Amino acid sequence: MTMESLVKTGSFATLGVLSGLVFTIAPATAGPSCTTGTGLEICVTYDTSITSLANASTVESSFNTVAQQFSNALTNQATIDIYVSSGTIAPSGSAVGSRPLASGSVSGSYNVTDAMGTTAAASFANTTAALAAAGVRNLPATDPTGGKTFYMAQAEVKALGLGATYSVAQAYDGYIGFSSTAPFYYGTTPVSGYYSFQAAAQHEIDEVLGRTSTLNNSAAAALYLNQANPLDLFRYSSPGTPAAFTETASAYLSTNGGTTALGTVDSTSTGGDRSDWSTSGTSTNDSQNTSLVTGTNQGLSVSDGMVLQGLGYRISAGNGAGLFLAANNPVGAAASLTSVSGVSAPEPASLSILAASAAFTGLMRRRRPASGD
Repeated sequence: MTMESLVKTGSFATLGVLSGLVFTIAPATAGPSCTTGTGLEICVTYDTSITSLANASTVESSFNTVAQQFSNALTNQATIDIYVSSGTIAPSGSAVGSRPLASGSVSGSYNVTDAMGTTAAASFANTTAALAAAGVRNLPATDPTGGKTFYMAQAEVKALGLGATYSVAQAYDGYIGFSSTAPFYYGTTPVSGYYSFQAAAQHEIDEVLGRTSTLNNSAAAALYLNQANPLDLFRYSSPGTPAAFTETASAYLSTNGGTTALGTVDSTSTGGDRSDWSTSGTSTNDSQNTSLVTGTNQGLSVSDGMVLQGLGYRISAGNGAGLFLAANNPVGAAASLTSVSGVSAPEPASLSILAASAAFTGLMRRRRPASGD
């Protein structure tokens, strides 16, 4: 049995000029571009709204660079398929249908998600069992969401080796769209007035991999009132005390029961993802912040690596081959976070404990604003 649901994923708000026009999305015709190496394989299909750009090779090369960064950083043996477009998030006729970027957004994404059980209680048990089998420790014994049904990103289902148990029915694990009007810089250090395209790409790929919460302060939030994501297991208000599962509750992320704060999540911005780091009052260079700033070389942090590790991803040596840097740690991160550490997750064992669960397929959308939105 399958079930379609729309789950909100992230979107930056003002990241880059792909062209002066908003393109009508048409299906892609070229084959995917896949990362190389022995780690996680990411295959990217570019829509014609990308391939028809005058600077298409620059745009594709910049995105491919970020995809390869994730492939080098994560050692799970799986292939993740992503569809990338300009002006809208996905083409007509796709699993999500044609989806425009929110007004003022720099980028956005939709995830394909799978329900982790036929009841809320079963979905919580199956989610924690799957993460534990992947080597994750310090998982909550009781559901911190108050009885929501847990949905896991299809990409994460693949990475954790759960494809035989749960539905992996959609051709693409996620859809990413970039603004066609905002000013992007495609190299590593943006010039004044330009946003980092690679920072936006990092943010969106991270979310396709499962770094999402169903909590979102926007009109779309009503779609997800009865849902939760694995990331929602790691929201705390103090050591040992889960944060209230509401849009406006103050919370920080922690993968060791609240003892070590990875960073404070956004709980105040209108339309902001509650999986993004807070920029209220101050900010850092983390590309997972709730907003981007121009002329700044933003990137992923050690905290971001620890979050992915909590979701069952295995991080390669050297802080994910240098992808996760302490210098980018978000607001509220513990000073002790200088390297991605913790349990080195093994290859997923046989997850027969999950085999009795029914699988459902859904979709999750997120947006991310630019600085000042």
